[in-house]
Amino acid sequence: MTNKLRNHHKVLENMYIKGSLHVLDQVKLITNHYLTINTNNHDEILLNIYGLLQTLFVGVDALYDFVKAVTENKYLININQNDRLHELKFIRNDVVGHPTSRIYSNNRTGFCILDTKNIKIDKIKYSSYVIDNKTNKSELLLTKEVNLYKLINAYHIEADNIIEQVEIFLDNPYSKNIVEVILKLERKYLDGEDIRLHLNESIAEVLKHLTANNKSQHRIIWRLDLLKVLLNWESSDPEIRNLVDYITKFQLQKILEIALDITGQYRPIRRIKLPYLLREFYKDVKPKEKQVVPLLKNLHDSKHPFFNSDLSELRKIMDTNSSQKILSILKEEKDEQRIYLLGSILKRYNSK
Repeated sequence: MTNKLRNHHKVLENMYIKGSLHVLDQVKLITNHYLTINTNNHDEILLNIYGLLQTLFVGVDALYDFVKAVTENKYLININQNDRLHELKFIRNDVVGHPTSRIYSNNRTGFCILDTKNIKIDKIKYSSYVIDNKTNKSELLLTKEVNLYKLINAYHIEADNIIEQVEIFLDNPYSKNIVEVILKLERKYLDGEDIRLHLNESIAEVLKHLTANNKSQHRIIWRLDLLKVLLNWESSDPEIRNLVDYITKFQLQKILEIALDITGQYRPIRRIKLPYLLREFYKDVKPKEKQVVPLLKNLHDSKHPFFNSDLSELRKIMDTNSSQKILSILKEEKDEQRIYLLGSILKRYNSK
């Protein structure tokens, strides 16, 4: 942690911020020490592995709390954009957090078995299982090998980038002009213009507050990149085109909401009419909410261990042609960003 950050008046005056920094310092000490451990003692290795995974998990929590305390929002941090740290929460929960009883979607119980015979200070291997509710038999979900040194390195890089971005924010808070930039982008899209050429201008305005290393972390930049994916998402099916158009409008609104939030402004957000496919999908969910809703929560994350099984279960349950069409898009799609965009809309189902 830099002295510049520590000596900033906003940090000095806020004990919660200082507390978060204190935890981050501890995490750095522990993880740096872990890299120096040289032992073949099985029990010592096991103890250190448990400690490391929990420490990294605490470190991620402290980063979120630190950013929210300083900036009053979470938009400078997006851990899920780092593949290895996105995976960390699954690894920690499997091995240390809830290894004997994890409740997954559709009320399935999972458990994890660590390969303790072959553990090393730098590497672990484990297997995750689920219990079939009908047969009560255990099924192997996955076997995973994790390089712990790479996990530590990914955390250090991400933590340093986030701290650097917070320093930039403290020196140069966001200009209210960002809101007008996003509004202009939205107006052009609603008027039927091709806004792909204007996206780079919008990104450039936000990038005034970023460094090259931090670009992937910032949620406005991330969502503007998602817009590029949507604008290049072509289909000959008019129903799918209408669905993509709705998601595009929704993303523009999310970007506007973030811009308003980080600049302390307010304006009413207009209501977007649901497209036919999504409206019919939600209707199909309504009579079977208890069974379906838990299966929707991971559909935005193709790297989630239960993404494929949840999707497969949904395809058995959902009745209408519209629902099957949407779920088929998810099944056939390989682009993680498109899966995120569609899956995150489906999980927004609200019984009200």
